[in-house]
Order: sequence, then structure tokens, then C-alpha cells
Amino acid sequence: MTERASVDALIRGAFDVDRPLAQRRLDLDRLREQACAHPPDERARARIRALGGALDQALAVEWRPGVGEMHVALTSPCGPSTGRLTVRRGGMAHRVEVGDGIGTSASMQVRAAFDAAAAAVARAGRGVPEARARGHVVELWTPDGTRVDGRSLGLAAAAAFVSCWSGRAPRAEVAASAGVTREGGLVAVDGIEDKVRALRERYPYVRALLVAADQVPALDAIDAVALTRAATLGGALEVLGLDVRAIEGAPLPSAQRKRMLEELATIQVPSYDAGTWREHAMRARICASGGSASETTRALGWAALFHLHAGDLDDANGIAHELRGRELDALSDGARVWVRIVLATTAIDRDRHDDAVALAREALADAQTLRGDDRAELLGRAYGTLGRALVHAGRSEQAIEPLAAGAAHHREHLGRELARSAIYLATGLRRAGRLDEALDAIGEAFAAIDAHAHEEESAVSFLYARYERGRVRFAREELRAARDDLLALVDAQGTHTYPALGALRYLAAIEQRLGEGDGRRWLEDACEVAEAESTGGALRRVAAAAAGEALLRGGAPPGLEPRLRAVWIRVMGEGAGEAALDRLVY
Repeated sequence: MTERASVDALIRGAFDVDRPLAQRRLDLDRLREQACAHPPDERARARIRALGGALDQALAVEWRPGVGEMHVALTSPCGPSTGRLTVRRGGMAHRVEVGDGIGTSASMQVRAAFDAAAAAVARAGRGVPEARARGHVVELWTPDGTRVDGRSLGLAAAAAFVSCWSGRAPRAEVAASAGVTREGGLVAVDGIEDKVRALRERYPYVRALLVAADQVPALDAIDAVALTRAATLGGALEVLGLDVRAIEGAPLPSAQRKRMLEELATIQVPSYDAGTWREHAMRARICASGGSASETTRALGWAALFHLHAGDLDDANGIAHELRGRELDALSDGARVWVRIVLATTAIDRDRHDDAVALAREALADAQTLRGDDRAELLGRAYGTLGRALVHAGRSEQAIEPLAAGAAHHREHLGRELARSAIYLATGLRRAGRLDEALDAIGEAFAAIDAHAHEEESAVSFLYARYERGRVRFAREELRAARDDLLALVDAQGTHTYPALGALRYLAAIEQRLGEGDGRRWLEDACEVAEAESTGGALRRVAAAAAGEALLRGGAPPGLEPRLRAVWIRVMGEGAGEAALDRLVY
């Protein structure tokens, strides 16, 4: 059957009143899918749109959102469309899982929507119901079944979360198309006029589209659909008939919050995957709601750190600013030390070197006065944080003393942390030019990993130890041995996550020095990561280091220099030179 005949048959089937209604609807959906796969001319598209609207009316298609559901007007690869977004409880505890039809940036919007909705609930004195420690699953249905990306899902997702938690359905005659920030602001989106028309064709009973306050066009209505504007999530929820005060939740039980805080303190992620770090930040924010001042402050510290790892600098900055405003002296001694460690780590990741060193010194001074379990847990971290701050500030020789003290503390009191401390020490020794000692420190790290093989941290520490040993061997001109370590790391992780991403800088240089290639494949992989919009800040700097190495120290493959330069300038700024490259410790 030809394509034209196939389309005609589907049209005839959709209008055949003697066939079951469900089958007629299926034919129309197939017709839309075929039009997406093989875009017809404008006249044919108009026929399909007209058919869809007529069939919706003829069949009285009246799907109305239930609890945890929302209409959404969006743009798919096939053009303006509508969707049914659903939030239900399920999956792993404390996680938000998104369906396959939701792309990367749309997934980020869904998670921002969760944060905004959870914050609104917390401000109302409620808590997200745990529902026997299940997470959330978010799914999107569209007529053409294609993957959807962009910001349009944000408001609909936030409303669906609140609907799911409160057990109340949103108003059925209102759809939504707006982005949402984690702070609860609404963001304008593109193509509103076309989205309205798609909405009218699919769901003629929808009378209003909820948009951001600054959405253009500045019209009150399009095609008889009223544009209802809201500046905040709170205002939008009111329009939708949803109320966070109706949520029968409560802050986390004290024992559960304590357990979650303990879990956050030992989180290990084998890569800098932004989505995973955001999930951990979400858990930290849940812990921050309804606890004691000490617990809230500590949880916010974790959230700031995890947002930094995800590359969400604005989120991390906002939380760090809030932490600075707290009365740290009113906290318990251990909580105060911990918050200062987090603030110092935040400053390290933001390249505020002087602040990082000062904050780390404050944390260490307080940690040295601790007793008991707090001292065992935090003193080694405080030493290590000061050492890392000094390394990132370019003062590697000064960093060795606190790094060695941190390793010694963990060797005696907290063996599961020794591998990580020894790796940090090796980094400081390598950057100070003390390569034999650095190799000894790596040897101790591997021994600690073997001794604590049952610990989750050990699997992650093994990757970092292998990376640092490869870098030490590279500095010792043991190029083939270095390549063995770095290639094993890439085989284990791929090339788009840290620490394997850091290996690209050295693999390109090794290939060139051994005369076995020009390093192009490694440098192109690094550029791809740096250019991706979803890449977090720390990962982008790691990728830029590979570009900077080739540009500033020779070795840019023919034809690749413009791309490398663009990456370097985009990440590090115009005029950044070898000094900036040397500061990239990762």
C-alpha cells in the first residue's frame, strides 16, 4: 500500500461510524504518528488537524485530569502538541524517575518542579508524604509519541506533584505551559499561539492556558482560550484549585531524618552525573524541612554541595548565602564544623581560593576542640579540606602538612576514609613535584581499598586512585604505564564522566609523545562534553583542561584548533592562559 493510500485508509477508518470508538481513535493517533515520521505538505497537515478536532468533538473526547495528572501544551519535534503529564508514587525512595518520552532539559525542569513544589509544602508547614518510602515516577503521553524537551513541562509537573500529594485533581478546563525555577518562579516559553491551537484541536473543553506573568504575546485570549498569567507557583496552584495546605503529610520522623543525614554523609557517586547529584540534593532538601536548627543547617550544607557537583551554581550559591546568614555559634560543635567544611568546599568549587582557605582554617580550629565521635568523624575531613583548599590555591607545598595529618587521622580513627585522604595527599605531593612520595601515598590508598573492599566508598576510591596513579606516572615520564591506568579508567567509565574525563587530557598528550597518533579522538570527546548544555560546571572545567593542554602547550591536531579555542574561551574566559590551566586541579 502506498503512503498516500495508507493515509486515506486511516482517514476513512477514523470517520467510519460503524467501527468501535476506540479503534477510530487509534487510527487517528496512527495518522498523527505517520505524519510525524513523514511530514506532509501544509494542506495535508491542515486536513489532519481538522480531522483531529472534528473527531474529538464527534466522539466527545473528554479526558479530564485526575489526581496527579495535568494537561500540558508543548512543542514536540513534530510541532505544537498537547500532552498528559502524570505523577505517581513508585520507584526508589526519595527519587524522581522520568519516563523515556521526557528529554534531558525537560527532565531537569521536572526535578526543578519537584524542588519548587516541596519548598512550597515546607513553607506551609507540611511535609512530602513518604508513602512507605516510595519515590515518584513522572510520565508524559503525547499523540505522536515522540520525545519532548524544553521548559514547557515545568509548571504542569509542579502542579501534578502537589495534586499527587494532596489527593485532589486540578481544574480540568485549565492547561499549563511554563517553566518553573527551584525558587518557585514561573518562566515564559516559546510558541504559545501554536500551542493554544493544538490544545483546542485535541481538548476543545479546555478554556484557559496558564502561563508565566511575562509571557508574550500580551493578549488576554487566543482562539477563545484565555491566557491566565501567574508570577509564582503559589499563584498558579490557586488558579488550578490546588492547595498545599490540603496535603496530609508531615515533616520526616526524627529517626528517619537522622538516618537520611547519615546516608548523605557517606554518598559516593562514581561519576559527576548531574541528574544523580540533583537527586541527592533533593533528598538533602527534604531533610532540611521540619528538623532542628542543627539538622536543617547540616542538610542545607549537603544540598549546596550536591548542587555544585551537578553544576547548579545559582542553587548552590543561594543555599550557601542562606547558610552564611545562620547563627553558626548556636549550633552544636559538630554541626558548626560540618557547615564550615561545606562552605569551604563550596568556595573551592567556585574558585574563591582565599575564602576557601579562610573557611577551612576556621573549620579546622573548631574541629581540633571536638571530642568523641564528632572528632573521629570530622577532624580528618577538616584537615583534608584545608589541604584541598591550599592545593586549589596553588600552594601545594603548604597543603602537604594538613593532607598528611588528615590521612594520619583516618589511618587511626576512620579507616574507610583513608583511601580518599591518601589520594588527596598524592595529588598535593604530585603538584609539589614530590613524585616518589606521591606514588607511595597511592600505594597506601590501594591497600586501604583492599582492606575495606566491602565498603561502598572503596569502589569509587579505586577509580580515583587509578586516575591519580596515572597522573603521577605521566609526570614521571612513565608514559606506557600511565596510559595503562588511564585507558583502564576509560574502559570502566566511558569518557563523559569524572574521573575518566580527566584522563583525556593525558591520553592525548601520551599518544602524541609516543608518536602513535595526534590525540584527536580524546580531544574531540572532551570538546563534546564541554559543549553539552547539560554538563555541570566542574565537568566542563575538566573537559576544558584537555583543550587548554593542547592549545597552550602544543599538540592541537590539524583543523581542531578553532574548536579547542572556542571551548577554552567559553569555559575559562577570554585571555585565560597557562596559569589558569595550572589551577585546574581536577
